[in-house]
Amino acid sequence: MKKIGVISGKGGVGKTSLVASLASIAYKDHDINLIILDCDVDAPNLALILPPKSKGDVVTQDTFTTKKARFLEEKCVNCKQCYDDHFCEFNALNWNESDNIPIIYYLACEGCGACKVLCPEDAFEINPVKSGEIIPYETDVGFPFMSGKTKLGSTPSG
Repeated sequence: MKKIGVISGKGGVGKTSLVASLASIAYKDHDINLIILDCDVDAPNLALILPPKSKGDVVTQDTFTTKKARFLEEKCVNCKQCYDDHFCEFNALNWNESDNIPIIYYLACEGCGACKVLCPEDAFEINPVKSGEIIPYETDVGFPFMSGKTKLGSTPSG
């Protein structure tokens, strides 16, 4: 079994085009059994060149590796301590003056749990949220393909 990986630290150099070309040639001209993986979950583009045989055959699997804070209004006593004392190092907490409650900015929340630990009323909880999805399918050329996609505001793939 041979494995070929195409990597580079720079974008826009043709990695995706090269992989699609190599895969198509290997599969069609040489009858090689293969599977293609697009491991760039932050900006997967290989699926644009190698679409599924049938869109109805694509069944995604959600991933839950990111955690986010959730405000529990029923526990809040409107003390404003979370905002005044800057519980959130990432500036994900703001204060809604009209409702007299904190607001969590979803995209800024890192799910660190500081608000949960520091709130004397336990008015925050930390929960897993959808981080992205895994996308396997058979390409229109005929070989298996798998990629993933990170949801905006989720933990980066790293």
